[in-house]
Amino acid sequence: AGEDLLPEAQRLLRLAERALRHAGAGGAQETVLSINALPTFAARWLMPRLPGYLAQHPGLRIDLSTRKGVFDFNDSPCDLAIHYGQPNWPGGICSYLCSEIMVPVIGGGAPQFPSAPAELAPLPRIHLSERPGLWPDWFAHHGVAVERAGEGHWVDQISLAIEAVKAGMGCALLPRYLIERELADGLLRVALDAPYSTEKAYYLVTPEGRSEQVAAFRDWLIGEVSFRPLAD
Repeated sequence: AGEDLLPEAQRLLRLAERALRHAGAGGAQETVLSINALPTFAARWLMPRLPGYLAQHPGLRIDLSTRKGVFDFNDSPCDLAIHYGQPNWPGGICSYLCSEIMVPVIGGGAPQFPSAPAELAPLPRIHLSERPGLWPDWFAHHGVAVERAGEGHWVDQISLAIEAVKAGMGCALLPRYLIERELADGLLRVALDAPYSTEKAYYLVTPEGRSEQVAAFRDWLIGEVSFRPLAD
């Protein structure tokens, strides 16, 4: 009976903790904006930009979570979720943010650069275990036939793929917007101007009936993407 009760008790505790945070902010004449985003996106793209938004909105607190996948807003309430995938979210309204374009990336100390997609075939490759078809699709998109396109090293997070390329373990397909700092510092380089647009995209998801509460933040996000596109 205790095991059956545990999930519901945990859900209620999460709701109570959130309510206390929001109530504390209200008592201090502040408001709380609850956001959910994928971990690497939150750390590498969103977090460096949030101070600029907070400077424009004094009295605002951010409650940021990094839960993956689609979840029930009733069980894990938030004001806005930044979702990667297809525009399908039960109980949520999806608004297109941007597409995702991957580029082949190598370490900044690589001695030479390929001049054509086929020249990447002999290089060791870093793969994302959740997206096993990424490299085969990239080669096929550029008309390159590669046997055993899945050979190489495998990691389960983009952040690990970034570190693997920096360490010289191979070449990876990465979204450029997640490696802005490494590109600027010369730790990573785009190996070849041969981008690939995936079938998935980023969406802003708001719980049904609550879109107006996050209008300012949503407009700011869209403006940031327009100023410096994620697909750049």
